[in-house]
Amino acid sequence: MTVTITIPTMLAKLVNEGRKHQVEADTVDDAIEALLQEFPELRVHLFGEGRSLRPHVRCFHNDVLVADRSSPTRDGDTITLLQAVSGGLH
Repeated sequence: MTVTITIPTMLAKLVNEGRKHQVEADTVDDAIEALLQEFPELRVHLFGEGRSLRPHVRCFHNDVLVADRSSPTRDGDTITLLQAVSGGLH
């Protein structure tokens, strides 16, 4: 299945490739892993220790927040990875 993954603008700058990437995958997790195989430098920004997404990273499959990344994908599905951004005036 061809899946389109959108990554945050801040991370797109790391891979110098833009925000949208197409990968072949049967599950949400497989799609993320395919992206990380192509751009391993993203791993540290998305995952903490082990296989858990960092607490400030959210994963959406076809615009629905997913907790179970073993969800199957279909051709044309979208996965969006978002990072929370905080800050303010001091």
